[in-house]
Amino acid sequence: MSRLWVQVPSLAPFAPQGAQFFYKVVIVRTEGMTGKVLSFIEEWDLIKCGETILVAVSGGKDSMALLHFLSNHRETLEIKVIAAYFDHLIREGSGEVEARLIRSYCDQLDVPFVTGQGRSRERAAQTKGESLEESARNLRNAFLSDKCEELNADRIALAHHMSDLSETILMRIARGTGVRGLTGMAPIRDRIIRPFLCLKVQEIISYVTINEIPYSLDDTNVVEVFERNLVRNRVLPELKKLNPEVLDSFYRLFENANDIQGLLNSLVEKELKRFKKINDVLIQEVDSLTKVDRSLVAEVAREIVSRMDESGYTPTRERIRTFLGCLFSQNRRWTVEFKGSVKASRIGKYVFFYKGDLIIPKETEEQVISELPYSGDFNIGRIRILFSEKCPEKIDGADLSVCSENKLRLPLKVRRTLPGDKMIPFGMKREREVERIIHDAGETAFLDQTVVVEDREGNILWVPGIRTSEICRCDFIEEKVVVLWLERR
Repeated sequence: MSRLWVQVPSLAPFAPQGAQFFYKVVIVRTEGMTGKVLSFIEEWDLIKCGETILVAVSGGKDSMALLHFLSNHRETLEIKVIAAYFDHLIREGSGEVEARLIRSYCDQLDVPFVTGQGRSRERAAQTKGESLEESARNLRNAFLSDKCEELNADRIALAHHMSDLSETILMRIARGTGVRGLTGMAPIRDRIIRPFLCLKVQEIISYVTINEIPYSLDDTNVVEVFERNLVRNRVLPELKKLNPEVLDSFYRLFENANDIQGLLNSLVEKELKRFKKINDVLIQEVDSLTKVDRSLVAEVAREIVSRMDESGYTPTRERIRTFLGCLFSQNRRWTVEFKGSVKASRIGKYVFFYKGDLIIPKETEEQVISELPYSGDFNIGRIRILFSEKCPEKIDGADLSVCSENKLRLPLKVRRTLPGDKMIPFGMKREREVERIIHDAGETAFLDQTVVVEDREGNILWVPGIRTSEICRCDFIEEKVVVLWLERR
C-alpha cells in the first residue's frame, strides 16, 4: 500500500481512474484523522497550552506517527515536544538500530531526544508473578516517569489506539475484570495521555504512508510471544468475522463503562473525604464504614489500596471479599495484607489503611499559648495563630478563620477534644456539643485526635479544620484581626 501511494502522484495523469481515486481517498482520510485527533485532544482536555509533552517512542509506526503528529502541531497546540526511547534489551542489537532511527528522525523534526535501557528478562525472572510483558512495561514506565521529572515535562504521551484498547478489554474480560478494568486504558490518567485512542490502525498506517514517516518492525508483534499478540493476531480477527466494526463496539463499551466508573468515583471520593489522614495513615470508624453500602465500601477499599501501592495495583475480588468479611464481622482486631506492603487493620472501633508497620498517632499533648504569633504541630497538621493588619481572603471558618483582637483573651490553650465540650458555632445563637459539630462535618474518624483552641476563661474559640465559634465574630473595620490557620498534613 505504501509503495502504491508513493508512485501515484507522479503517474496520476496516466494512471487508471481507480489509482487516482485511491490517492484521493487516502488524502481525505488522513486529513479527517488530523481533525479527529485534535477534536479528541480538546474533548478529553489532554493537552493545555504551554505544556511540555514527553512522547514515548519505540520506533514502531504508532509511536513514530504520534511523534510526527505532535511535532507537526506544536504551534497549533502551543506545546514543546521531547521524544523518549527505552531499550528493553529483549532483542539483541535491535535497540541500537531503533535508537539511531528515532534520533535521526528527531533531528529532522528538531525534537530533543532522550534514551534509557533496562533488562526486562532479568527483572521478570527475579520478580514473582510478573510476566515479561509486565516487567518491560514497568521498567519503561519508571524510565518515563523519571525523565518527566528530570525534564520538567507536564505529560507523557503514549501511542495506544483503538485496537490496543480492544485488546486490553478482551484480556481483562478473560481474567474476570470489573467495571474499573474496562476503563484501564483511559485517554488521560494523571500525567499519561493517549491522543490516538480514537484511531484505528488503518488510519495510522495511512498517516505514516502519506507523511513518509520511517519506522521499524517489531518482530514480537508477529511472533506470538506475548499474551497481547495472541489476542491481536488470533482473537480479534475472529471477532471481526462476527462484527466487522468490533473495534467501534469495544470503544462504546469503554465509554459506557467510563460513565459508570465516573459515577462510582464521585461516590468513592465523597466517602474518602470522611477518612482522617494522619502521617500517611487513613483512618475511619468501623461503624461509619459498615453503614455504607457493602459494594461502595469495596470500591473505597480498592481505591485506597490502588493509591497507596506504587504500581497502582488494584486488589483482586477475593482479597476485597476477605477485607469485607473481616470488616463486617464481630472481630475487633484483624489485619488484611494487600500487594506492596499495603495493609488494612482494625483496632477497636477504628479501621486503618497503611503501608509497612502501623504507628498509632500519639495522644495530643496540651499546649498553652501565652503570646502570639504561635505555631505548633499536631496530628492533624500545623496550627498557626497570628496577628494580621488585614483580613485574609477565602476564609472558610474551618482551616482558615479570624477572630476579633478585642475578644481574644490570652493565654490560649490547645487541647484534645473532651466529652461534654460545647461551643456556639459561628452563625448560631445556641451552644452545641463539639462532638456533634464534628460528626455533622463528617470528621468523626479518630475523634480523640481532634483538638480545640480555648481562651483563658475556657471558651472554645475554634475547632481546627471543623468550625469557628460565634465568639470570634469580628468587625472588619477593625485595624487588626487574629488569624486562625490550620495547615493540614
